[in-house]
Amino acid sequence: MTNTTLEMTSSEVGNPVNILIVDDSDIIRRMIARTIEMSGLPLSSIHEAANGREALSVLDRTWIDVVLADLNMPIMGGLELLDRTREDAALRDIPVIVVSTESCEERVDELEKRGVHAVVRKPFRPEQIRDVLLSITDRERPAARTDALGRAVDEVLPLLTFMNAIQLDAASLAPSSQTMMHARMGFSGSVSGILSALVPFSLARTMSENALGEPSSSKDADMIAGDTVGELLNTLAGTVVSDLGNGAAFDLAPPEVGTGSATDWADMQVQPTCAAFEVEGHTMLLNLNVR
Repeated sequence: MTNTTLEMTSSEVGNPVNILIVDDSDIIRRMIARTIEMSGLPLSSIHEAANGREALSVLDRTWIDVVLADLNMPIMGGLELLDRTREDAALRDIPVIVVSTESCEERVDELEKRGVHAVVRKPFRPEQIRDVLLSITDRERPAARTDALGRAVDEVLPLLTFMNAIQLDAASLAPSSQTMMHARMGFSGSVSGILSALVPFSLARTMSENALGEPSSSKDADMIAGDTVGELLNTLAGTVVSDLGNGAAFDLAPPEVGTGSATDWADMQVQPTCAAFEVEGHTMLLNLNVR
């Protein structure tokens, strides 16, 4: 067997990805996983499932960037898995690569029409898996995303809250112990993913008071502040997605706003796509995770 060098150059390496391998053969799953690990692709994690039902369970609880799936599996095959993901708004934009013995050109064409991004035939060469994954995961670099966030904040924040922001180096910030709001919302289209925000409650209240032009009563201050953070995230997401997607149409999911923690802050702060902003003495974090 020829020993093929799979390492990528630094210019090829993008953002760490989460990959799901779906095959009823443990040997095939291990072979694909080993190929991916050897490829030099920046990995966050590799998950495995023995059939489509197990795969849906993984997708329900874990952020997955790419799925590699066989077609013929017990309980739930690859085609049903594909159809189920395409019916789910939260999953339909995840790229699916079919790794199968399928060789009929008509069947391959049908798979592509149903939304499969690529078909790799078994037996496969390691570089085939690498090249297909690279073509799918070679997206905007982290700096491009944080720059887009910076442009969006500069445009949106003064209009919505009459406040200005200074972009900071997120990695150099000290841990935060403030009480904060944690907001997130999904988007889909030519660019798909999730935009998240961590905003101190004190800053959120100031934002809401500026937006309304009057102080909030203590009774409803947090509710109004949450609505303001949700609207800020909604407007930022629309601006960023339009920027990265070159104006193409997109859909936004409703924002979800809850309470954040010091752990949430620490986890978001170390992400390469996290941007930090100082707003009138307060610091907020934004993270743009794109599929």
